[in-house]
Amino acid sequence: MSEISAGGVHVGRGRLWAGRIISALELSCAVLYAIPQTAVLGAILMTGYLGGAVATHVRVSETAWVFAAVLGGLAWLGLYLRDPRLGELLPLRRLPSARTGGNP
Repeated sequence: MSEISAGGVHVGRGRLWAGRIISALELSCAVLYAIPQTAVLGAILMTGYLGGAVATHVRVSETAWVFAAVLGGLAWLGLYLRDPRLGELLPLRRLPSARTGGNP
């Protein structure tokens, strides 16, 4: 049994063919994220994929879940910075300044 297969069995995933399917799903999520017209769908699918990775690592008490969680957050941050529609949906506001006393 290869090292990759042994790692999959360790987390309860199964044999090597399951790893290939999961890798293909991850790659398709990344491709959808890279295309501007489907970036939101790609980010949603990537968040679900990485959420599964976090749950798997937490279940077997590994600390590698932090990497998947940070990567998911960075994916949404990148999408927020490159897609103005997401900025309109989730506007960041400035705190009112003391000089004007009003809304920004």
